[in-house]
Amino acid sequence: MRTSCRVGPLILIAAMSTTGMAMADETLNGGLLKLDRNGDGKISYEEWQAGKPAQFRNLDQDQDGFVTREEATAYYTRVVKPADPKTPTLRVTGLFRKDANGDGKISLEELVFSADLEFRARDKDSDGFITPEDERKR
Repeated sequence: MRTSCRVGPLILIAAMSTTGMAMADETLNGGLLKLDRNGDGKISYEEWQAGKPAQFRNLDQDQDGFVTREEATAYYTRVVKPADPKTPTLRVTGLFRKDANGDGKISLEELVFSADLEFRARDKDSDGFITPEDERKR
C-alpha cells in the first residue's frame, strides 16, 4: 500500500508534464504568431488579410498601383536580414506566383486574391481559422 502512495504522485507529475508538452505544441509558429493580433492562438481571415494593403504599399515604391519585379527586388534586398533563409530572389519568385493575369506586375487585387486562396488551403477544417491543428495537417 505504501508503494502505491509513492507511485501515485510520480504518475501525476508525469501526466502533468506530458500535458504541458502537448499544450506547448498547440501554438502557432513564429510567422503565423505575428498575425494573431488578438492573441487567441489562431488566425482569423480578417487577421490574415489585415496587413495586405500595407504590404502592397511597401512593395509598390512608385505608388502606381502595381508592383514590378524591380520594385519587389529592391524592397526585399533592403529588408531581408542576412540570416533569413528566404533570400530576396526567393521572395520575389514567391510573390510573382501571384501574378494571376501574367502581365509581369502584381496588383493589390492579385495579392489579396492569392492570400484568400492560401488562407482557404491552410484552413484544413474550413472553420474560418488557421489553427495549430491545421498547420500540423499541412
